Amino acid sequence: HAVLVGDAIHLTDATGLSAVDRDTGALRWRAPGWRGLGPLALGLAMDGLGRLHRRDGAAEWCRPGLALPHRAIPLPSGDWLLVHDAGLEVLDPHTGARRWAAEPVRGRVLGATWGAGGIWSLSEDRILRRRAVDTGEVQLQLPLAGRPTLGPIAGPTLVWVLEERRGRQALSAWGSDGTERWVHPLGEAALDRPRRVADLVVVPTGDLAAPRLLALDRLTGAPRWQAALPGGPTPPRLAPIQDLVLAKALDGHTVALRATDGAVAWAIPADDPEALVTHTPPPLACRGIALIAAATVRAVDPATGRVVHTLDGGGLLPDRIHV
Repeated sequence: HAVLVGDAIHLTDATGLSAVDRDTGALRWRAPGWRGLGPLALGLAMDGLGRLHRRDGAAEWCRPGLALPHRAIPLPSGDWLLVHDAGLEVLDPHTGARRWAAEPVRGRVLGATWGAGGIWSLSEDRILRRRAVDTGEVQLQLPLAGRPTLGPIAGPTLVWVLEERRGRQALSAWGSDGTERWVHPLGEAALDRPRRVADLVVVPTGDLAAPRLLALDRLTGAPRWQAALPGGPTPPRLAPIQDLVLAKALDGHTVALRATDGAVAWAIPADDPEALVTHTPPPLACRGIALIAAATVRAVDPATGRVVHTLDGGGLLPDRIHV
């Protein structure tokens, strides 16, 4: 894969990790056997022995024996939060030194996030925990009524968790003080983790052939609207752009819904009639334009839905795109 890091493009292939100048394509450095950790960890890489390195090609520091994390989340302090099955770890990005580490009390870690006053994590023991960012000290432990199905997402003051309660999925909201603010039964399975859009929390639900988007008031849990989404073999990819929620299917069929009421502002058809695409990057916003990638990359004016231009890779299908 290719990731833009500063003014260089970092390329991971079968032989290693390379950095080339963004403007000229000139090779800057190459680390054989290394691989980048993808867009969620732009500053980190793994070498051929499974050691974690700072991603600058100079091997200024490394951490032997550290498993590949599921996620690497940049914190406001500049440190990295690494999320593993077996726990959490916060690293100094300049030295690789461990700030703190925490193992789950029981089971594996389902997910972690930052926001609402600390680092929030969920494990298979059904307890939502908030830890201090600087020390990892547990500040809150909140038992859940149901079985968590996805890791938490957080905003400035609230944390949202998907649970299974009495055989049905529900979305619950928790305040930074540890109080449960609301619970909304979804009535059907969630296809992906919720997203925050303006003053809403939106969840794709239903089945893959005919998914729907449910929008809830993020403070009260009251339903605002529901809307049909393009179906397919994978969950629709969501992205907020301006005052719209873009929902994209694997084949490129994209619907733009108004965040205020869920009405369809515009839609563009699929561009993969031969079903060649196997990855579905989410739409991206760049300089007021929505970039939608499937068999081609289409640049769309979000105000009108007009396709401004199309990039055809000549048979090369985009795995993911970065801006």
